[in-house]
Amino acid sequence: MLFNIATLLREAPGAARQMHVENEPATVESEGYERLVTGAVHLLRTSRGILLRAQVRTEPEYECSRCLRRFTTPVDLEIDELFAFTRDPVTLRPVEVDEDTFRLVDEQYLDASEAVRQYEEAARPIRTLCRPDCAGLCPRCGTDLNDGPCACPAEDIEPAWSALAELSARLAAPEVPDGRS
Repeated sequence: MLFNIATLLREAPGAARQMHVENEPATVESEGYERLVTGAVHLLRTSRGILLRAQVRTEPEYECSRCLRRFTTPVDLEIDELFAFTRDPVTLRPVEVDEDTFRLVDEQYLDASEAVRQYEEAARPIRTLCRPDCAGLCPRCGTDLNDGPCACPAEDIEPAWSALAELSARLAAPEVPDGRS
């Protein structure tokens, strides 16, 4: 997401721009990252750089934790980042900037692609599911159970659990009177 900020940088702190982006590419080549971004962007000129505030949506591709299918799902991001000057705009002397701070690399463009990538990564769910009722894969043969049952035989019960299986079967069976009085 590249924004031309040349005229905004010539204005006094407090100057702002608002815009809507539609399917704007966000690309970070070093990470192999490429997404289309849609949403509202607000750029504010400050004494330290450009403050980017954006509410955008992107559609990353995930792998389902249960069935391993690839799927895309929309993710809403709320970005609030300062892109700091690397040089003082008046004296042009280098300015010391924290290493975790986004920087304005030149006086023409602000590239928000890395911010979008980082915010998307932070929004990534710990466990991704293609759908809430995903049946997953058979642990024996690997068949996708979303497509139907597999041909594996019923599970054998390990000897350590056989006593519990017998108790479960007895509790589930209907009671039959034994004829004693």
